[in-house]
Amino acid sequence: LALPEGRVHCTYFWITDKPADDPTGEREFVGYLALRHSLTPWLLEQGGHIGYAVRPSRRREGHASRALVLALGEAAALGLDRVLLTADEDNVASWRVIEAAGGVYEDSRKGMRRYWVPTAARTAARTADRDPGGGPGRDGAGRPRARR
Repeated sequence: LALPEGRVHCTYFWITDKPADDPTGEREFVGYLALRHSLTPWLLEQGGHIGYAVRPSRRREGHASRALVLALGEAAALGLDRVLLTADEDNVASWRVIEAAGGVYEDSRKGMRRYWVPTAARTAARTADRDPGGGPGRDGAGRPRARR
C-alpha cells in the first residue's frame, strides 16, 4: 500500500496492565506504543521507530519497559536489526526505559536524545551461538534456569 510522501506504515499497540491471556479477562488500558516500520528524514531526526506513552496515574509500574521489550520483537519480525528511539532531554524516566532495553545513546538534536536499540532478532542471534537452550538464563523450554 503506497502512502503519501512523509508517511510510513505503523503498527499501534495498546499497553494494558495485564497480559492478553490473563484468566480474569479484566485488563485496564494504561498507554500505547507506536512501531513505525521505516524512517522518514524527520523521524530520523526527531521521532524514531518507536514512540510510547503511559497514563500519568500508571507510570513507574514497568508498563513502558514491558511494552518496549515486546515491540523490539515485533521490530525484529519486520526485519529491523535496530530501531531508533528518542526522548526529551528532560525525560529521565524514558531514558532509563530505553537504556534498560539496550539502547545506546548516539546524540541529542533539537532537545531530543537519540538512542539506537538492537532488536530481539539481533540479540537472539548473538545469544543462540552461546546458549542453545533458549537464551541467557533460560532452559530449552524458555523457563528461567536455576542458578548454579
